[in-house]
Amino acid sequence: MSDVTVRLHGYESISQFSVIIDNKIGSLNTLMQLFHTHDEPILAISMVDHEDLGIVRIVPSYPEEVRELLLAHCLNFVEKKLVGVELVSVSTIAEIVQAMANARININYIYPLLVQKNGFMAVVIGVDDPRIASIALSKIGLLVLGQNDLSR
Repeated sequence: MSDVTVRLHGYESISQFSVIIDNKIGSLNTLMQLFHTHDEPILAISMVDHEDLGIVRIVPSYPEEVRELLLAHCLNFVEKKLVGVELVSVSTIAEIVQAMANARININYIYPLLVQKNGFMAVVIGVDDPRIASIALSKIGLLVLGQNDLSR
């Protein structure tokens, strides 16, 4: 049984935290310094700003520790499970999007990981059902990544 097949039966996802911060100079720096001070590496980051606030999406190396850190500092956040996929070529993004369309799964967002797996870049994908998305991606031969593949 392949590693991908074994992983799908147990289904491992990647944790993302969407942290709400004030949309003002220094807010993102304060958040990043919190992670840096507590030796919590960020594996991926994406930010969306609005008039009064920003939403920082992060994928940490150790979700349990980051969850406790955010709670201890009374920060507002939402945790969500994502799908990670290895990019073996420039056409892999097109394959991912086609697989999701064929499985009738909407992609809410996609952004790159800052770490490499097996020397290849990777992305994380926000979808409504990460388990079904993982199955669809595995069926076309893509390597679906879990949190353990990324942690230091």
